[in-house]
Amino acid sequence: IGLKYNLSKNYIGKGFVVHAKNNLSLQQQKQMKALISQTEFHLEELKKRLLEDIYPEVHIFVYNNHNEKKLWFGGFYTDITEVHTPSVHLVLKDGFYPTLRHELVHALTADIAFHGLGFHPNMAFTEGLAEALAPSERLLSLDVRSAMIFSQKRLVDMQEIFSPFFWLRSNTVSYSLSGSFVKYLIDQYGIVS
Repeated sequence: IGLKYNLSKNYIGKGFVVHAKNNLSLQQQKQMKALISQTEFHLEELKKRLLEDIYPEVHIFVYNNHNEKKLWFGGFYTDITEVHTPSVHLVLKDGFYPTLRHELVHALTADIAFHGLGFHPNMAFTEGLAEALAPSERLLSLDVRSAMIFSQKRLVDMQEIFSPFFWLRSNTVSYSLSGSFVKYLIDQYGIVS
């Protein structure tokens, strides 16, 4: 409730609401239009991929800078999805939002999160799904990165990734391997609702 009060300017789209401060500058209004456009594109495409009939309304809370975001919500440089709302929290900026699609996957699939904890107890599936449906812009695919991780013996057993030890490995290892595995499952079996 406090965030909606402080970020009281609402931009309503199909399946989402963007919350920002009132009195945005002309530059910030331009940035907001870009964010809304990217959100509309990603949500439409993701909803086609996920094959669900009903999706939660996603709330996107936009902060003017990293310090404001850290103070009001947390996560200084990291874009975050809170699954209870579901809401995405990010900083307004120029250009492309590289993690927006990833965070929107988390928001759209929030109903599979274990709500007693506020997150899914097996983060490899949660993060793997987001990586599979929103791969980051890199020169190497998820599969190539995963093959390199195994060939360099940076991980011996995938069970370590699909356990509470997911966070013990670097993001590159954990996210690449879980994303590649979940992508394989989707490619082989599809997304079953």
